[in-house]
Amino acid sequence: NDHEIAASKQALAKGVKGPVAAYAQMMIDQHTENRKKTSALNPENAAPDADGQRKKSERALAMLNDKSGDVYSKAYVAAMVKDHTEALATLDGKLIPAAGRAEVRTHLAVTREHVANHLAQAKQLNGAAN
Repeated sequence: NDHEIAASKQALAKGVKGPVAAYAQMMIDQHTENRKKTSALNPENAAPDADGQRKKSERALAMLNDKSGDVYSKAYVAAMVKDHTEALATLDGKLIPAAGRAEVRTHLAVTREHVANHLAQAKQLNGAAN
């Protein structure tokens, strides 16, 4: 959630336009809501996997920050395709199977639906941008 929020705020600050700007705002809104719901489940934020993901996200944001204009817009959308593809794989291969509590499994299943939708929308934007 944090990476998508930060990347999308960066995208808006970089002046992305039209459908990409609408996507970025949707990412901020929906990932902020999901972050609240996730936090209510008391996740282990200091886990090694979480720390590794944070560091990876920081590097990706720095790479995006060096770009501007249409190049930035295309790179942002490509990053959203990549990030959401990886998130689906993590949800399906690791998080959902490991969820021990019913409320966590339910939250992750709903999260998975949102991530799949975000991925489909990013792929559509990616196709339109190329």
